[in-house]
Amino acid sequence: MKIKKKYIVYVGVVGQIAVGKGVLVDYLIKKLDFKSFSLSSILHIELQKKGIKEFTRKTLQDMGDDLRHRHGDEVLA
Repeated sequence: MKIKKKYIVYVGVVGQIAVGKGVLVDYLIKKLDFKSFSLSSILHIELQKKGIKEFTRKTLQDMGDDLRHRHGDEVLA
């Protein structure tokens, strides 16, 4: 009897604003049973820790810049 190995595959979906990243992710979840994780959820948590409740593009970008400055460029990759 042969035992099949399971592998975890990570797929990063990146692109400019409004190019259909969300549509692709929704398709992968629905058709291929993928799981989804958004790096912006890390930014939301960090903003909440600082008492910031307004999640705008600017606050998210500023938080990402701050995290990269403090922890290195790879912190959100």
